[in-house]
Amino acid sequence: AKKGFHATKISDIVKLSNVTQPVFYTYFKTKDEAYLTLQKEFDDRLEELVVSMIIEATLPKENVLDDVTQSLRLFLNFFNENHDLTIISLFQAPHDIENRDKLKKWIARNMVIEQKRGFYSELISINSMASCYLGVLIQTFLERHDEENLDFICKERATFICKGLTTF
Repeated sequence: AKKGFHATKISDIVKLSNVTQPVFYTYFKTKDEAYLTLQKEFDDRLEELVVSMIIEATLPKENVLDDVTQSLRLFLNFFNENHDLTIISLFQAPHDIENRDKLKKWIARNMVIEQKRGFYSELISINSMASCYLGVLIQTFLERHDEENLDFICKERATFICKGLTTF
């Protein structure tokens, strides 16, 4: 994650992994194959997390803010626990834009269901809502908040997502 995909050499990977180059080549033919394997594993776990966050149809509307707060927290926990993979996947070429778009599509997929359940306004397109949610999520991750403040930050950001900027 520190050097980026193109500047990272297989010798860097094996050194950090505490394996030899022959062991590396036992599992992967190229650096690209290793990258794609890691990316797929990361994507599978992230998509599974997103699917688990769909707001249940039976959730009382007064509990949606807490549910969105919890979802933001789960995302940030996942990103922090997989910090280097998150940086590589979402912020470094060659696939960062594609991977952020994929995450936005997964979020949007949830929001379509949640909108049909009456949790989100039909006045705003799903694409716009998913883009804003992803923007809040990415910015919150990049700010690197202390663990003790993260619950407050998630609640504040969820309030923004659920209630907007106005008081009227």
